[in-house]
Amino acid sequence: MREKNKTILFWAITLMLPLLLLLLTEGVLRVVGYEREKQELFIEAPNTPEYLLANAKFVRRYFPVFIPEIAPNAFRKEKLPNTFRVFVFGGSSTEGFPYNFYNSFADQLEQKLLVSAQGRHIEIINLGMTAVNSYVIRDLSQRVLPYEPDAVIIYAGHNEFYGSFGAATTQFGFTDSIRLKHLILWLKNWRVYQRWSSWRVWGAVIAARVIAERVGLAWVSLVYRARAERSRVLRQARVGLARMPQLGSNAP
Repeated sequence: MREKNKTILFWAITLMLPLLLLLLTEGVLRVVGYEREKQELFIEAPNTPEYLLANAKFVRRYFPVFIPEIAPNAFRKEKLPNTFRVFVFGGSSTEGFPYNFYNSFADQLEQKLLVSAQGRHIEIINLGMTAVNSYVIRDLSQRVLPYEPDAVIIYAGHNEFYGSFGAATTQFGFTDSIRLKHLILWLKNWRVYQRWSSWRVWGAVIAARVIAERVGLAWVSLVYRARAERSRVLRQARVGLARMPQLGSNAP
């Protein structure tokens, strides 16, 4: 019986040790402030700490390569009593594409509410970003609840196929597991996972460079062929356009 208890204790310690090491590493990373500037969706506005702005460094966690722009909609850290606060989620159409942030439907909504809702303080916070879909919106929506929204508007659907975490994305190889993607979004809150992700990105960059070096000659050849084709097409177009007036002048 005593030998059996020793065996159980041994396996319990063996299984718990990796978890304890991960928790210890997580604690150390938090204490030393690793990636501290990327942990909050909203940060204090420069020179006006009573206002908050969307943190562009935070949204980097959703995108492996590029960082989308976010509308600089400042809102009060402490919500005033007579405030109507709305958060808007969506992709590039919500962001304002093909125009700038100030021509988005969120900004137009704010202007109309300022006119019609006289006596109330209106705050429309546009969190629309390029290439986001329901996965990102789901994660973001949970983070705005502490800021007491009176309404949430979602204009999305365009990026469900090939947006970040979309059905056709290559971020996770060939898998399309919804549970896995939700798990990864949860893991992105842990500093250990963030550190591992940064190593993985650098590894992918190094691997890409090695592959590029190995296929460099073929790539250079392909580029020169593409340039030659492009030059021939442009030359053909110029010749054709130059002859059009001649055809017009000879027409009956």
